[in-house]
Amino acid sequence: MVTLGDARFAVLTPQLIRMEWAADSRFEDHASFAFLNRKLPVPAFHSHISGSGKHRTLTLDTAALHFSALSASIATPFAPRSRIRAS
Repeated sequence: MVTLGDARFAVLTPQLIRMEWAADSRFEDHASFAFLNRKLPVPAFHSHISGSGKHRTLTLDTAALHFSALSASIATPFAPRSRIRAS
């Protein structure tokens, strides 16, 4: 899992990233409809946070996709500045 500001990102499969937003940074770890078993092995991924202050960028790379999010866009729940591209 990777946290950036009030957002948390969990790589569930090489094709699926769970995105959570909590103004109080209290994230929940409950099972979801898609993933009842939360104890599956974490797939390989690489994460990197660049920049500073409100101008940080998170990138997540898996075998199947490249995801990037700007911390300024995460001030509200997932504004349209987040991008995802299939590898």
